[in-house]
Amino acid sequence: MENNYRNVRKNQTASNILYLFLSFPLGVFYFIFLITGLSVGLSTLIVWVGIPILMLVLIGIWGMASLERELAIRLLHVEMPSTANMRVSHTSWRSWFRARLSDPLTWKSLIYLLIKFPLGIFSFCLALTLVVTSIALILEPIAYLINVNINGLLMAQGVESHSWLPFVGWVAGGQFDPLAFARSFIGMAAGLALWVVVRSVLNGLAWMLGEFARVMLTPLGSNDVRPKDEYAGYHDQTSRYPQQVTY
Repeated sequence: MENNYRNVRKNQTASNILYLFLSFPLGVFYFIFLITGLSVGLSTLIVWVGIPILMLVLIGIWGMASLERELAIRLLHVEMPSTANMRVSHTSWRSWFRARLSDPLTWKSLIYLLIKFPLGIFSFCLALTLVVTSIALILEPIAYLINVNINGLLMAQGVESHSWLPFVGWVAGGQFDPLAFARSFIGMAAGLALWVVVRSVLNGLAWMLGEFARVMLTPLGSNDVRPKDEYAGYHDQTSRYPQQVTY
């Protein structure tokens, strides 16, 4: 049971990090699409060309908001309202257009998609920096051996080469130094300790982003959440540890 719990924690951390990495390209796409579409649509509204453009933007807002809901459900396991209740039929495109414009969820989704751009940049940069730093420190013993061999090959060709590692210092020449190699394991220990902190930070950030998505992409006053059996496998594994699966 303990192994299953650890696997769930690892899988959740991995899906959280994936969500943070996806936030950047998606946020850039949302921002470009919305700014371009709204600018062109509003500027050409006087000649009626802007109407179909703005309709396309509205369709895009609802489509992108639906994608964000699915990502929050699948990757962050956030309980979101079922989209089945959001689909309404209208007799004409005018009634559909008016209904979407008068729906508060449209404007909440628009704000969320625009804010996704700076949030995506922040999430991506923070996740990439912390993850790469942790991995680099954990792999410092391997990096030392690689540096020694590369320096040796370059020096054999008459090229002077030096490299630097955080807990080793300068690696000069191609001679293996047992003391420097031993110090590299301090970097591995520091990387493992840092990863514990990084995992908590990134899981906490993912939780906050998931809650923000739930608030902004949820219809006002809606209590109809997505049925849990769609990701029951996750809940079945974590139900035995209700107090421990936290961020």
